[in-house]
Amino acid sequence: MKAVSLRLALLVVVVTVVAGSGLVLTAGNSVPVSHVGSKASAISATDSRPSACSSLGLTARRTGSGTINGNSSSELILGSSGTDHIAAGGGNDCVVGGGGSDSINGGGGTDVCIGGPNTDSFSNCETVIQ
Repeated sequence: MKAVSLRLALLVVVVTVVAGSGLVLTAGNSVPVSHVGSKASAISATDSRPSACSSLGLTARRTGSGTINGNSSSELILGSSGTDHIAAGGGNDCVVGGGGSDSINGGGGTDVCIGGPNTDSFSNCETVIQ
């Protein structure tokens, strides 16, 4: 009877050691982050335009801070969180001033000018949203 109890105790110890080592080994393994289901694609000038500019056929996007000058194409021009001086140039532009007290000049074409939370000044803009 003593031999059976000793064998049973030895069996319990062996099973515990084997099970414990398996847990230790699996705890050290990690699975790297997967990007399955993620999609990366190029964005166009129209992907980030405000809904007020949805009728404009924008072909380029320009961002900056301080002084921002557009050109003759129809652009989405995005200002910064600071004070900007934006001159859109020709084309049918969508100008978003951002934060700060911005000075926005739509220039030629049919322009939608959108200010920000501070007091902005607008000129040559067919549509103004403050």
